[in-house]
Amino acid sequence: MNETNQISINQMVNSFDNITLLAVDTATESCSAALWHNGKLSALNTEAPRAHTEKILPMVDKLLSDAAINLNQVDAIAFGQGPGSFTGIRVGVSVAQGLGFGSNKPLIPISNLMALAEGARRVYGHNHVICAIDARMGEIYAAALRYCLEQNCWQYLVDESVKAPQIWLNEFQTHLDATFIVNKGINFIPAGTGFETYELLFELNSKYNIISKPDLTAPLFRLPLAADMIPIALNKFTKQEIINAIDAEPTYLRNEVTWQKLPGR
Repeated sequence: MNETNQISINQMVNSFDNITLLAVDTATESCSAALWHNGKLSALNTEAPRAHTEKILPMVDKLLSDAAINLNQVDAIAFGQGPGSFTGIRVGVSVAQGLGFGSNKPLIPISNLMALAEGARRVYGHNHVICAIDARMGEIYAAALRYCLEQNCWQYLVDESVKAPQIWLNEFQTHLDATFIVNKGINFIPAGTGFETYELLFELNSKYNIISKPDLTAPLFRLPLAADMIPIALNKFTKQEIINAIDAEPTYLRNEVTWQKLPGR
């Protein structure tokens, strides 16, 4: 999807009506921003992998303008901390830091794989998700998650990692055998560009038949979106799982990548 789109999502909890949150994400091909205000969510997104720097702040400005508020009226700023592209993550973290420093507001780091899982849950209603984002160089950023209804939060069944698809597949199968998930009749929904690039990930079905295969071109779960960070961020904010802007750090997963904070910070 190569144009900016307004997203309307209304399945939110009334107890969050008095909270105002902004979310930004540029960690993947998708560039997106979202605003939760007065119990309503508005969001903008576009796929523009080489134009994140030019597009993200105008998105933020438009969302705030349409809501007739300014950045100082936001309670906290959520951001996609990765994993994702090196440049994209740096842009997103830097933008979030700049907004946080400028408004003296706390930040809420959100995993892009968790946001991807939230998108799949929103679209398909599944509480078990296998997330795989194409990491290039023959690898995927991947994790398996379940949504815990009792605690209203995501839990990792298999932690985030970057691996070759076949290696990750082997490790996940070992996890399945060890935890007897298959015997419980649980099905997983796939999410992310990794499933587009590496069809072998569906080999899980040849042995376990646990993956439901929807239309993988659906844009709302193909890539993580800031809109899907909002429900996660709301829960984190109520638990005061927030950080100062100076403490914002990315999640690259690749060991050879290092992060430098903003100059002078």
